[in-house]
Amino acid sequence: MKRRYLNWNILAVLFFAVMITYGCDKTDDCSRIDRIGGGLLPEQDIEVPCDFPEPLPIGVLDKV
Repeated sequence: MKRRYLNWNILAVLFFAVMITYGCDKTDDCSRIDRIGGGLLPEQDIEVPCDFPEPLPIGVLDKV
Protein backbone atom coordinates (compact mmCIF):
# COMPACT_ATOMS: atom_id res chain seq x y z
CA MET A 1 0.00 0.00 0.00
CA LYS A 2 2.86 2.38 0.61
CA ARG A 3 3.73 2.29 -3.09
CA ARG A 4 0.21 3.45 -4.05
CA TYR A 5 0.50 6.53 -1.78
CA LEU A 6 3.87 7.31 -3.30
CA ASN A 7 2.39 7.30 -6.80
CA TRP A 8 -0.46 9.63 -5.77
CA ASN A 9 2.02 12.01 -4.14
CA ILE A 10 4.12 12.13 -7.30
CA LEU A 11 1.02 12.79 -9.40
CA ALA A 12 -0.10 15.55 -7.03
CA VAL A 13 3.30 17.26 -7.15
CA LEU A 14 3.36 17.09 -10.96
CA PHE A 15 -0.20 18.43 -11.16
CA PHE A 16 0.59 21.44 -8.97
CA ALA A 17 3.83 22.11 -10.85
CA VAL A 18 1.93 22.22 -14.14
CA MET A 19 -0.80 24.42 -12.64
CA ILE A 20 1.74 26.91 -11.29
CA THR A 21 3.69 26.96 -14.54
CA TYR A 22 0.78 27.35 -16.96
CA GLY A 23 -2.03 28.67 -14.75
CA CYS A 24 -0.62 32.12 -13.98
CA ASP A 25 0.60 33.47 -17.30
CA LYS A 26 0.99 37.25 -17.18
CA THR A 27 1.27 37.57 -20.97
CA ASP A 28 -2.44 36.84 -21.49
CA ASP A 29 -4.64 39.78 -22.37
CA CYS A 30 -6.54 40.74 -19.26
CA SER A 31 -9.59 42.99 -19.38
CA ARG A 32 -12.46 44.08 -17.18
CA ILE A 33 -15.81 45.77 -17.76
CA ASP A 34 -16.20 49.39 -16.59
CA ARG A 35 -19.40 51.43 -16.58
CA ILE A 36 -19.11 54.96 -17.95
CA GLY A 37 -21.61 57.75 -18.36
CA GLY A 38 -24.53 58.65 -16.18
CA GLY A 39 -26.21 61.96 -15.48
CA LEU A 40 -26.96 63.51 -18.87
CA LEU A 41 -25.00 60.82 -20.71
CA PRO A 42 -26.35 57.30 -21.22
CA GLU A 43 -24.54 54.65 -19.19
CA GLN A 44 -22.41 52.24 -21.18
CA ASP A 45 -20.36 49.19 -20.33
CA ILE A 46 -16.91 49.24 -21.92
CA GLU A 47 -14.08 46.73 -21.87
CA VAL A 48 -10.77 48.14 -20.61
CA PRO A 49 -7.37 46.52 -19.92
CA CYS A 50 -6.69 45.39 -16.34
CA ASP A 51 -3.85 47.90 -15.94
CA PHE A 52 -6.19 50.78 -16.88
CA PRO A 53 -6.76 53.00 -13.78
CA GLU A 54 -10.02 52.72 -11.88
CA PRO A 55 -12.51 55.50 -12.67
CA LEU A 56 -12.81 58.24 -10.06
CA PRO A 57 -16.22 59.26 -8.70
CA ILE A 58 -17.80 62.39 -10.20
CA GLY A 59 -16.40 65.57 -8.66
CA VAL A 60 -13.11 64.04 -7.48
CA LEU A 61 -9.96 65.46 -9.02
CA ASP A 62 -6.91 63.29 -9.60
CA LYS A 63 -3.98 64.54 -7.50
CA VAL A 64 -1.04 64.87 -9.86
